[in-house]
Amino acid sequence: MRCFKWMKVSIAFILINVPLKAIAFNDWEAEFKSLLDFRGIYTDETITGFDQGLGKARYGGNGIQQQSLLRLAEVSLIGKLDVAQVWHIEGHIKYDREQKQALDIVEGFVRYQFDTGLPVSLSVRTGAFFPPFSMENRGTAWSSVYSISSSAINSWIGEELRTLGTEFTLAWKGNKVKAAGIAAIFKANDAAGSLLAWRGWAIHDRESGLFDRIPLAAIPSITTQIDTATGTTSKGSFSSQALWVEPFHEIDGRWGSYIGVQGNIDRQWFANIFHYDNQANPKAFNKGQYAWRTRFDSIGFRWKITAKQELLSQYMQGITKMGALDVMVDNSYRSWYVLLSQILGKQQRISVRYEQFQVNDNDNVVDDNNKEQGDAWTLAYLYYWNQHHRLLLEGLYIDSERAVRKALGEAIDTQELQWQINYRWVWK
Repeated sequence: MRCFKWMKVSIAFILINVPLKAIAFNDWEAEFKSLLDFRGIYTDETITGFDQGLGKARYGGNGIQQQSLLRLAEVSLIGKLDVAQVWHIEGHIKYDREQKQALDIVEGFVRYQFDTGLPVSLSVRTGAFFPPFSMENRGTAWSSVYSISSSAINSWIGEELRTLGTEFTLAWKGNKVKAAGIAAIFKANDAAGSLLAWRGWAIHDRESGLFDRIPLAAIPSITTQIDTATGTTSKGSFSSQALWVEPFHEIDGRWGSYIGVQGNIDRQWFANIFHYDNQANPKAFNKGQYAWRTRFDSIGFRWKITAKQELLSQYMQGITKMGALDVMVDNSYRSWYVLLSQILGKQQRISVRYEQFQVNDNDNVVDDNNKEQGDAWTLAYLYYWNQHHRLLLEGLYIDSERAVRKALGEAIDTQELQWQINYRWVWK
């Protein structure tokens, strides 16, 4: 972890002390981007997962009444350095009061591009970075270019997945067709899957920092319960778990991997397919965190129907397991979405997304029922003043059933409604 702390200090120093503009010399070019995100939110009474509830949105109520909130949701700084057209160095730090520590690293990596002089090229990047699974999150600071909140799939990727390792890309470039094979090895994704099991899917725009913690609700399986009638106590099956998840906590020393292909045809059709396996030892435990053996397949596509209209979709299906054979969590999960986006004139965009998600509980652990299912609609309107100023309006409706809510005195079937207005100042 010392190398992460050194990286954090170094990137922060560079981004704060160099002007936010591109600087070019003979063989290297530096570029700096920033994103400021101010937010107005109107929520229902549901307590969100970030406040140790079981709500699905980023912001929520207090369990009794609705709330109107004003938030500085994010300040991100991204620095890029290209050297001799073969080396690329990039760092992303974020200020967010919701993180464990307000200033944290999101990404930091180095990429080397081998010059073969042929249509086939090889590149290697190493460090900490988002895996290339998302079709939505192509904006500055891994933001969605269509809405405020990402889909459930990409919300989870932003929370629990980060490649802390090395990725290899073998790419081929033709006149109209581009394709690439991608493979990576990584560590410190051992906790991936714990949120899907103990909180379930969520829909929001908060990406975890490398030193972050995400709170968990006090569900029976990870707490000590008191019988008010008799005064007796009983420990949950996994009461050693802290009431939070450290997404990038190395637990078992094993390497994980993913492999896949991506490509596009005439810059109109884009597609990818990946298989991910963190290879975690489900019996491992360290400092309040269990290791989860998590695998999934993801497939996505984006179709530019016209110059102003796009259709996106992504599907993910997988399994996650944790524990010994006699007391093991065994969950399967899946989610998919379809998004249609239309540009109106030169300064406006409207997008609508529909998605479904579910977790199936396949084990017999009595106090750990992780079953859930739900769907959601997102409607977003984006207005560009210019390249720096953007206004987004979003309505998010989520209908979900989660069995464990009953143990917390909540309704198993919950409907959530969240409205957000978002001002983004983007410098690039």
